[in-house]
Amino acid sequence: MREAINSTVAAEGPQRLVTAPQVARRHQLEHHPQVDQSLLLGRANDINDAGIHHRANTNHRPPSAPIGGAEWGAMDDAELFEQVRRRWEQGVPPKVIARSLGVRPSVVAPLVRRIAAEAEATRGLGRVLGCWVNCGWSVGLGLGDHPEWAELDAPAGAGEVEGFAQVFVARETRRGRATVRGYLADVHCLGVKNVTDPETLDAGRIPSAIRLYYASFDRPAVEIPIELGRELILGAVQYARGLGFEPADAFDGDAAAFLGEWDGPGRIEFGRDGQPFYLSGPYDNPAAVMRTLEQSVGAGNFHFSVAAPM
Repeated sequence: MREAINSTVAAEGPQRLVTAPQVARRHQLEHHPQVDQSLLLGRANDINDAGIHHRANTNHRPPSAPIGGAEWGAMDDAELFEQVRRRWEQGVPPKVIARSLGVRPSVVAPLVRRIAAEAEATRGLGRVLGCWVNCGWSVGLGLGDHPEWAELDAPAGAGEVEGFAQVFVARETRRGRATVRGYLADVHCLGVKNVTDPETLDAGRIPSAIRLYYASFDRPAVEIPIELGRELILGAVQYARGLGFEPADAFDGDAAAFLGEWDGPGRIEFGRDGQPFYLSGPYDNPAAVMRTLEQSVGAGNFHFSVAAPM
């Protein structure tokens, strides 16, 4: 048996305790049995200190015309294009790419659009057939800029785990067929923890695939706009990186691209009530997480709840 050890490190603000049943539900979610390996949660990953893995895209082409200006110093157009492509495949938002390369966002934006278009053509991504998320995904998130998104959620019930957004996306591949992928994100702290490999199936099987993917939840998934699903996952990645945590290895360039182009940073305030909140999972190293949070935001600026053996 495990119990929740609730410790508050934040000096101010409301103190919310996480109950033992909620911790148990989180462990159940991350321990979800794989009835169908390709449709349920894929590999469970511990904190990845080595950064994310991404597949090389061998079909990109450098721009045929000068990008314009020489503000990026010694890099020529082809090298700038390659640097942008590499960062985009890692899921880095365009504005962050521009800042890291010392160029204006207006220089990076057209390159990202071209790279994304080529990637979609190469991967054969079709139109979005639907996007879903679990009930309770919005608990603790700041949605002041998107009140219409908050209205899409059904608040988490008693004993339901908070701080998880489990997003399921279906895209059309050809008539009557679809490709689906699932993403599991800790939106309060650690970012993306699991991603399923793409699975192609008859479009008529999407409802049963959704039920299977959300079998660990008490209530059915709710359908949301792809824009919200994209921001929940890519925004969680960006938020976690700011805290010092990289996404799961399975979150590569293909997984990010499947969500579509994102012009982040977005307008969701991640964390719980404005601060990081760490609720330990079965594959985490709590001591390492705590050290990272102390280094990134400082003691007194985050909350945590760690499950320990009884």
